[in-house]
Amino acid sequence: MQILKRALLWSVVGSLTAVVIWSALGAILWQLKLPHGSIPEVASEIVFAFLSSAMWALIVAAIAAPAYAIVFSAWQLLRGRLPHVSATGLTGAVLSLLLALPAITAIVWSFGHNDGLSFDWPRVQQIVPLAILSCWGGVWVPQRYLEQLKGVLETPSKG
Repeated sequence: MQILKRALLWSVVGSLTAVVIWSALGAILWQLKLPHGSIPEVASEIVFAFLSSAMWALIVAAIAAPAYAIVFSAWQLLRGRLPHVSATGLTGAVLSLLLALPAITAIVWSFGHNDGLSFDWPRVQQIVPLAILSCWGGVWVPQRYLEQLKGVLETPSKG
């Protein structure tokens, strides 16, 4: 039950982390593409880009969260059976990237086949860094956070 509880928490926190990273990067890249105006115009454009990116990312996160709860449960079961597999340092970063690859692939594929007829390579080249950073961050940041909370989550509550 602890594994499922941690996997669900990891999935929710990871989804929210990925949404924030995606939205922030989307707002920054949106602003870089536009001509600069006055400070109030720039501020309103950044807020608009952040919120519109967040709306799209929340939908993707809601679709991916249940699948990632299963992936994270399987990962924790594997780590329980193979304790020598470390989730810290470089190994943890690489393993987090591997766990994020299905989401990265789905996002890149959906942006590449936007019209359903052909693959849009220029659009994919723009989206790949956002997809990698947001999905990887959505897996790695909560994993590091949950490692810190491991003792707190496994301690039975008294009362």
